[in-house]
Amino acid sequence: MRGRVLIGLLLLNSLSLFAADRPKVSEGFSSFTAKASAPIPDEVTNQTQARALARDAAIVMAQDALITRVLEKKTHSHKTLAEAQEPSLEIQEKIKAAVKGARVVKTRWTDKECQVVIEMSKSHIKEILRKN
Repeated sequence: MRGRVLIGLLLLNSLSLFAADRPKVSEGFSSFTAKASAPIPDEVTNQTQARALARDAAIVMAQDALITRVLEKKTHSHKTLAEAQEPSLEIQEKIKAAVKGARVVKTRWTDKECQVVIEMSKSHIKEILRKN
């Protein structure tokens, strides 16, 4: 019994650590914000290159989380954007381009990782959807 409790606690601890690594997306009144972190690779000997790789990885992870969140949003017709845009690859590409254009608001470094916060305006997504 005691062993099962210990295994359960270890499992919960590992799951919470894994969940902490996932990017977090929040939605404000006029924008989406994504926060992600990526480890600084030990394999790269040049510190500047290692930090640049970590920053780029964190940005890509934040962008991925942001596009997932945008595509999960419901439209006025109660469909998600992913469902609504299936026939239109053009809309999908424009939304992906808008997410790639999200601006980096904050970059924070620790000894082992880089944390990045990116932000994207909701009005830009609305404008894309309105034109199509």
